[in-house]
Amino acid sequence: MSIRRFPDLATAADRMRFGLVRMIHHRPDPAPVLRALGATARTTGAALRVVTVLGWTCCGLGLACGVAGWLLGWRELWIVAVTCGTALLLAVPFTLGTATVEVTVELPGKRLVAGNPAACALVARNISTRRLGRLVIQAPIRQVLGGPRVGDPVTAILDCPTLDVGVTRTGPEATIPTTRRGVIMVGPAVSVRGDPLGLLRRTMSWAEPIEILVHPRTARITPTGAGLLRDLEGQTSNDLSMNDVAFHALREYAPGDDLRHVHALTSARMGRLMVRQFVDTRTAHLAVVVSGAVAEYRDVSEFETALSVGGSIALRAVDDAQRVCVLAADRFTETRAARSRRVLLDGLTRAVFGATGTDIAALATRVTRLAPATSLVVLVAGGASTVADFRPAAARFGVDVRVVVLRIDAGEPPGIRRVGQLSVVTIPALGALRTGLRAAM
Repeated sequence: MSIRRFPDLATAADRMRFGLVRMIHHRPDPAPVLRALGATARTTGAALRVVTVLGWTCCGLGLACGVAGWLLGWRELWIVAVTCGTALLLAVPFTLGTATVEVTVELPGKRLVAGNPAACALVARNISTRRLGRLVIQAPIRQVLGGPRVGDPVTAILDCPTLDVGVTRTGPEATIPTTRRGVIMVGPAVSVRGDPLGLLRRTMSWAEPIEILVHPRTARITPTGAGLLRDLEGQTSNDLSMNDVAFHALREYAPGDDLRHVHALTSARMGRLMVRQFVDTRTAHLAVVVSGAVAEYRDVSEFETALSVGGSIALRAVDDAQRVCVLAADRFTETRAARSRRVLLDGLTRAVFGATGTDIAALATRVTRLAPATSLVVLVAGGASTVADFRPAAARFGVDVRVVVLRIDAGEPPGIRRVGQLSVVTIPALGALRTGLRAAM
């Protein structure tokens, strides 16, 4: 049987074929459906986050008592279920409503110095067109990176019973923990709305978290104690040169020498051409390496002192317009401009004690790759380190590089010990840095 003999069947087949083609080539776009599902999921998640642990407990208890009361026919269980449901319903109005508030955090600055007291406060301003009821704003203050945490966590709180239109309220000051260097996060500033029983809690964020850097303490090295770093004309090397500022000797002229370097008086006296021979000079490039290995320190306070000592030397070199690089534990920073003092201190602030591969020998190897033009290296480690730990580190550098070792040991008096060409300076505290550098000159 052929379809051509039956026109109705042919028409039906054509319609079916056309319908299939249309379904394949004109499928509906699923993007709007997916967006709607995503928005519904976000709204549902936000609504479920409003319920606290106590609220979920009350909800579960009400459902369990309701089912048990219906199965067993106990009126008492029905009463408990109704009470739980009523408590949840009465808690809903406490979480409703919106408020238009401008919240800021008053800070003494985003960069502080360890040991200097500092405080912050929350400031709220009603920018809406109606009076607001009670508003409680909180901002946690926590240390996220740096030295060991000291004291209990602190929270800045602003409690406003009412807030009229355009009125600004400032909360009490909260102490910022600046006992040790590190990175402190203030915020986010949030307000919590909920019922007195604590069944529902709605959190609203008003201000983004603010990062505060607590720089390590540093000592100002006077010019008298900075002779170790001062090298304004460059350091001479053993490499001979025909064009530099450091005169070395006179030698006989060789074809290809620059005639401008011919010494006329000596040539006349010797009866043959004599030219000046120079040696290369290098612009001072200081590298400060601070060990971050736990095994090379007696305690974490020695590491903090080592960061302060290394930072003091680096800042003095920056003031002298020298090129400086600092490798403190896992943090490398390189700069030369005087305005880059902040960059060096930021790097020291973010150094992590006990990071992997931060022993003095490994860091010295890393510095030779990151700063191959180094002319002076200062190695800093704790009292648990020995000369055997410093020798491999000093051997990483060439013979033209001067290496000075600073050993932080609070249990020993300041002094210096020379082991071959290596100078090991013992510094018990930051205040003895000047004396130690003067001895190492």
